[in-house]
Amino acid sequence: MDIKLSIESGFENFKDRFDHFPYGICLIRKDDTLTIDYLNESAKRLMLDVNPPFSLMAFIDMKEENKKAFIQKHNQDWLMNINFNMGKQLLQLKCTQMPELSHYIVGLLLDISEYQSDEAQINRIIIEQTGITVLEWQRQLSRYYLSAGAECFGFYECMNPYKFNFLKKEDVHPDDWKEVKQTFMLLQKNENQAKITVRLKDNDHSYLWCQLTFFAMRDKEGQIDRMIVTIHNVDEAVKNRQSLEYWAEYDPLTGYYNYGKFKEYARELINNNQDKKYALCYTDLKNFKFLNDIYGYEEGDRILKYWADKLNLVSREKESFARISSDHFATLRTYEDIEDLVSRFHHSVHELYKYQSATNKKFPLEVAAGFYLIKENDRHSIEDMLDRANIASKSVKGKPGSQYGFYDDHLRQSVIARKELEAEMFHALKEEQFEVYFQPIVDIKNGDRVTAVEALVRWQHPLRGTIPPNDFIPLFERNGFIVDLDLYMFEKVCQYVNKNKITDMMISINVSRVSAFQSDFVKKYIQLKEQYQVPDGILELECTETTVVNNPRELNTIMNKLKDYGFLFAIDDFGSGYSSLNVLKEISTVDVLKLDRIFCTDDLQESRNHAIISSIITMAKKLDMKVIAEGVESLVQCDILKSLNCDYIQGYLFDRPMPISAFDKKYRDLKN
Repeated sequence: MDIKLSIESGFENFKDRFDHFPYGICLIRKDDTLTIDYLNESAKRLMLDVNPPFSLMAFIDMKEENKKAFIQKHNQDWLMNINFNMGKQLLQLKCTQMPELSHYIVGLLLDISEYQSDEAQINRIIIEQTGITVLEWQRQLSRYYLSAGAECFGFYECMNPYKFNFLKKEDVHPDDWKEVKQTFMLLQKNENQAKITVRLKDNDHSYLWCQLTFFAMRDKEGQIDRMIVTIHNVDEAVKNRQSLEYWAEYDPLTGYYNYGKFKEYARELINNNQDKKYALCYTDLKNFKFLNDIYGYEEGDRILKYWADKLNLVSREKESFARISSDHFATLRTYEDIEDLVSRFHHSVHELYKYQSATNKKFPLEVAAGFYLIKENDRHSIEDMLDRANIASKSVKGKPGSQYGFYDDHLRQSVIARKELEAEMFHALKEEQFEVYFQPIVDIKNGDRVTAVEALVRWQHPLRGTIPPNDFIPLFERNGFIVDLDLYMFEKVCQYVNKNKITDMMISINVSRVSAFQSDFVKKYIQLKEQYQVPDGILELECTETTVVNNPRELNTIMNKLKDYGFLFAIDDFGSGYSSLNVLKEISTVDVLKLDRIFCTDDLQESRNHAIISSIITMAKKLDMKVIAEGVESLVQCDILKSLNCDYIQGYLFDRPMPISAFDKKYRDLKN
């Protein structure tokens, strides 16, 4: 039957009353499609001149499967508001009932675009300032309210308004879906609040880290009646934290574990694999600082990355490694026997050599490695074990080529002894435990007279007795204390000369390569000479041939300045290096050549050795230098050196080094 024939007389009166009403009015039929049968003039303009009858459902943005449930819901309660888009306008339909129109509901149609714009502006500011999107679900209205910002998420287009668990599996990162599902289950049961941080898919199908906070409000039966969810985009913060966590465990240069993480993981591996034999290896790339200086830090970094990649390549299961610092690496390795460790060391070194061939770099890549074999139930910390491996590494570092060593207690005792000396050296200097010894230098061309001495140092320790120089000089050269000791020895000699009015005896004083190139070296030595009024020609500064070879031109400049103040200059251990003749070409300030003791051996009589020494002495004479032969221990050696026109000899044949008091008593007092 035509519905219009059954409309009561009130319908016509309604139309007459509202046709020209300034607000949009409509009549909506109470049927399954919510058919709109009437629009007044204002409503027609808002609906862009769409003429009734038509279904309201055509303008509600909803999936087909949900429309029927929506109609059934709103047939039960006609007091409702519906928002929908019409072109660029956002319209709101406010619905109510009028007794005189029992088959219809009356709708007030409003354009809320302007209000929506204001709300959007407010929401935009909130989102920009807080990064939070608000989502509200109401069971009675079966709808979601979404603040601005929700449109960037993948779930936005496909939300089911009849379920509070708005996220589907495809909206969430696969690794996080289980957590989301569990959260919804807890909320469904009895939890009223929950917070999770998961990755949600955005419109570009990438994932954003978001913090979701759920607030559930329940009816009297305990069912969720309303749900408010805040979605906070924490993607940048989470990734920053992940980055910090990553770099807290990984080395930024190599990309592998850093030292801190290595120590933690190494201890875990050792504890969890008691059936395996482990060794800790400390490796050091030799001359790496030189490589950095020559080829630059970028090339140095490439070498370190290459070496790390090779260590990773040869690592076995349940092993680990890390860069400790600079070019120092720690490796935890399993092994069957010592040969297994040695074989793997050589294999690693071979891989390192390939870098030189691949890059055509003309420098040797060599490794010093030390092994510490971890004992069963070893209670040492990883740091202590690596310290021991490092001791073994240092024991072979001075040897040519790539070398390895194994830690033992003897090595440790040597290190402890060196550390104890280091701990006491400043106190010893202050307490004048370092004593000057003189060893006579004999003029074999003028009646075997003692005309010079070499000043040598001995450490008179109150508990250990006399400590020989070989036990502490190399140590002091490495740690720089030799500069203080050299200056101390020089001042002691100046005091001796001043006190005893020495004018006829030359005193040779050793100067280390570390001291000679100090910026204030010349100034300090001249000041002390003048302070103690030492005559010219008494003090001879003695540098080894190695010191001269390292920087001959700079040393020549330094010695020239000192010669202007009456210093003499000697080259010690001449002939021990590979550039002896080149040294003489570069240095013009040399007064004395001291032949290395390797020439004064039992084969001194051999014609070949005889000819070499003769050539050196002859050359020295032509360059106006005196020659001293060291290490002379027999009369045969002395006679040969005399026959070769050598000027002076020094060695046990005449006397050993002795305290100054003993020297004075034996030589100076006797002379007087």
